[in-house]
Amino acid sequence: LKRGERATIPLVAQDKDMAGETLATLLELVTSSPALSAELQRETAGLVLFKNRVQVAVKACSFRASRGLHIPVAILDEIGVWQIDGVNPDKAVIDSIRPGMATFPKRRIIKLSTPWAKAGILWDDFEKGWGTDDHRVLLWKAPTWYMNPSIPAEYFVKEYETDPDYARREFGAEFSEPVDAFLSWEAIRAAVDIGVYERKPAKHRQYKAAVDVAFKTDSTVLCIGHREGDTVYVDVWREWRPT
Repeated sequence: LKRGERATIPLVAQDKDMAGETLATLLELVTSSPALSAELQRETAGLVLFKNRVQVAVKACSFRASRGLHIPVAILDEIGVWQIDGVNPDKAVIDSIRPGMATFPKRRIIKLSTPWAKAGILWDDFEKGWGTDDHRVLLWKAPTWYMNPSIPAEYFVKEYETDPDYARREFGAEFSEPVDAFLSWEAIRAAVDIGVYERKPAKHRQYKAAVDVAFKTDSTVLCIGHREGDTVYVDVWREWRPT
């Protein structure tokens, strides 16, 4: 950090009220520790500042909220269930955070959330990283009865009897299929040729193209494919994300 600069740890949640609840828990942990409380300089609504010029600041899940900051660590609370106009802005938020982390060699992005649908950054991280030997990524997946053993077992039994799908996601830490999914994620994954990104055109094939034009925060996509017998092959797939 240069003279006069501060490092900011953004605490990002669905809204500032939810982030404020997590910040209050953090402040309680700081003030209960003699070592950390001695480093505390001041605290205000939505901000905890330490003597080493590091501050923890509450931010909403907007791609504008954390731009221009010096960010050694980012905490993304309940990233799996963020919603703005029906869309999770998770990728846009992370993309806005990364430039501010460039000068910190030990930078960290911490994502905390209840699992939700098999879509978005949280699912992508889990899908790519679970069970792999990558020292850059730590994945922790645990049900509520492991994380909070003070809750009686009878409570979970009743929840599973009432709504098993809801309980598996909310308490069992299991991802669920998207509500509007036409195909399950397992069916899609079984049809994917790993490592094949585009197939070369052939003169003897008859190709069809389809386009899905979207607006605001959704992507526009183009697909070109052909049929061989009863099998349809996707040869080209293009995506245009909104700026």
